[in-house]
Amino acid sequence: MEGTRIVLLVASVFAVGAGLKLPHYVKPCARSDPNFNQCAIEHARETLTAPEVRKGDRKYNVPPIDPLLITEIKLSESNGLTITIKDAKFYGFPDTKLENANFDFEKMHVSGDLSLPVLQIIGKYEAEGKLLLLPLNGKGDINITLVNAKLTVETDLTLKQIENREHVVLKNSQVTVTPSRMYVYLSNLFNGDKLLGKETNEVLNASWEELYTIMSPSITEAIVQAMETIMNGIAAVVPFEEAFPETLP
Repeated sequence: MEGTRIVLLVASVFAVGAGLKLPHYVKPCARSDPNFNQCAIEHARETLTAPEVRKGDRKYNVPPIDPLLITEIKLSESNGLTITIKDAKFYGFPDTKLENANFDFEKMHVSGDLSLPVLQIIGKYEAEGKLLLLPLNGKGDINITLVNAKLTVETDLTLKQIENREHVVLKNSQVTVTPSRMYVYLSNLFNGDKLLGKETNEVLNASWEELYTIMSPSITEAIVQAMETIMNGIAAVVPFEEAFPETLP
C-alpha cells in the first residue's frame, strides 16, 4: 500500500484545566496490587458500559464513541487506486471486551487483547482505480462490517509535565485487528448501474479476505489514532498518580 491518511474529528482537544480526579465511571487500580492486571480488566469492562463513555464527556476530553466519528480515511495503492471515506461513523466500540491486559510500569509498556462482536463503519466514499483487478469507480454510501474481530494492542507510556504534575502519554501504539468475516457494500458504483454494482459487490464479498488485507491498514490506523487521541485527551487532565496510584486509600 502506498499510503493512508486519517483525519479525526476527535483530534481537537477541548480547553480544560489539568489536575482533575478520575471521573466517577473510571475506577483506579493500585500499581502495588499484585493483581493489578486483573483489576484493570474488570474496571475497564465496567467503564465501557458507562453512559458517559457512549455519549462523551467534554470535561475529560472523551468524544462520543457510539458512534465514533472520523472525518476522513484515505487509502491509496501503488496501482493508482484511491478510496476516500468521509464522515465515517464507527459503531460497536462500547461492546468491546477486554480479554486480558499486561501493564509493565517499569518498562512503561502496555499490551492487551480485546474482542469486538461487530464493528460497523458507515460513511460516504469516493473510489477510482482497480481493486482486486476490478475497475472500481463510484461515489456514494459505504458500509464495512467486521464480525467477531480480535484486537491485539501494544503501546508505550511516557510521562509529561503539565502544570508541575506528571501526566501519561501513549506513544508508538500498534493495533492488529483480525475479523472472522468482513462484509462490504458500496452504493452507486459505475454511475448507478445496478447490475454492475451488484456484481462488483458480490465479487468483493466473495474475496473478503484479500480485500481486508488491502483495507486493514487504513482501519487499524484509524483505530490507533482514535485510541491515542481519546486516552491522551483524558491523560492531559488527569495526572499519572490519579490515574495509576501507587496505593489506594
